[in-house]
Amino acid sequence: IPKGVMIEHVGAMNTIVDINKRFTVNENDRVLALSALNFDLSVYDIFGLLAAGGALVMPEHARRKDPQHWLELMEQHEITLWNSVPALLQMAVEYCLGLGCNIPPSLRLVMLSGDWIPTDLPAKLRVIANHPRLISLGGATEASIWSIFYPIEEVAKDWSSIPYGKPLRNQTFHVLDDTWEPKPVWVPGELYIGGIGQARGYWGDEEKTRNSFVTNPITGERLYRTGDLGRYLPDGNIEFLGRKDFQVKISGYRIELGEIEAALKEHPKIKDTVVIATGDQKGEKHLVGYAVPAQGEKISQNEIQDFLRGKLVEYMIPGALMILDALPMTPNGKVDRKELPLPEQLPSKPEVTYVAPRNELEQTIASVLQKVLEIKRASIHDKFFNLGANSLHIVRIQNNLKKILKQDITVLDLFENTTISDLAQYLTRNRGEHRFVQQARGRAEARKEATEKRKTRKKSLIKNNGMSMN
Repeated sequence: IPKGVMIEHVGAMNTIVDINKRFTVNENDRVLALSALNFDLSVYDIFGLLAAGGALVMPEHARRKDPQHWLELMEQHEITLWNSVPALLQMAVEYCLGLGCNIPPSLRLVMLSGDWIPTDLPAKLRVIANHPRLISLGGATEASIWSIFYPIEEVAKDWSSIPYGKPLRNQTFHVLDDTWEPKPVWVPGELYIGGIGQARGYWGDEEKTRNSFVTNPITGERLYRTGDLGRYLPDGNIEFLGRKDFQVKISGYRIELGEIEAALKEHPKIKDTVVIATGDQKGEKHLVGYAVPAQGEKISQNEIQDFLRGKLVEYMIPGALMILDALPMTPNGKVDRKELPLPEQLPSKPEVTYVAPRNELEQTIASVLQKVLEIKRASIHDKFFNLGANSLHIVRIQNNLKKILKQDITVLDLFENTTISDLAQYLTRNRGEHRFVQQARGRAEARKEATEKRKTRKKSLIKNNGMSMN
């Protein structure tokens, strides 16, 4: 459940003024507003751009996940700023690389934050964009969105991650040990944020405020304990190393696994549960839930997901849920998370009975799906996201299908038709509608051409008759 963070105006203003001055944001700038209004990146989109006299360009709600729509808006409105989590830029880059298109040349500044930035993303972006300035930003909502930055130029091949950077104006960033002493270079420690960007605390939660906003007994400075790990690099930059606790980030959203577990335990048929995040720490992560039914009860993945949709926001709902007879335990009686079966170790009888493709179109979609997701087979009724797909996979699937079928397919089509069967039916229906429109358009153009010919003949006759009368 998202927590209310009490931010003072001075903190948000400090961030906005710093970013606008540092990157010369002015009345000629336009940002593509991709972040939801309940996500802290939208604070800069709204107040940062309007404070500079610039403008926001907002995607149509129905097409907010469609890279094709983003690029159309960028071209139409000459977008100059991009501000999002890395996953959204990855979608746009993947879309362009797959179809051979380019990012409009008006884009001059790209700001990425909220999650790991893939080390290969900057190079890919520069292939299709006109050398925009690329900036990594980091921090926390509890410290007014951003507190640290790093200009991304060349990324060395041996880098495991892109540096977190150095503090922004009027803010401090520390790597401390348990005795509040700074850690030496290369030695991991917990990250703390200081400065005027800190929030007053959490609305209605004094205990969490006391635990998260602390005073350094050595310096007397009030600090926000991020719960993240990092280390100093020799050049003074800080490297981000990940979370210290069971909090994870999925597509930029901070998620506490315990909150999902608590929601699962409210289901009357569930006796015990645990939730983990799988995937490479610096790559795309997925939530996996494990449930042990109460004695004598049977429960399905779909039933659990429907239950969670009434209690949690969509990004907190595990894409994969496994029903176990019991959770693996350590000798000390704690859940042994290392022994939990991973999604690829699912029992041989999947919840959705396997149904093979019934025609050439379904077989084509299945083949693309299997190739992109690296799976052996897919039932025509399996939901793409339950098979492990994420937004980036959807873009790749769309690009492949568009090339193979030579049919106009959008990313939105795959988000709305999430099984092989549904997508095949939609594409078949769309082909028929496309042919009908093309035929109707052809008849209309033929009528228009015939009309123009009649007008031309009539003018010619009038002219000839007039000349003969003279």
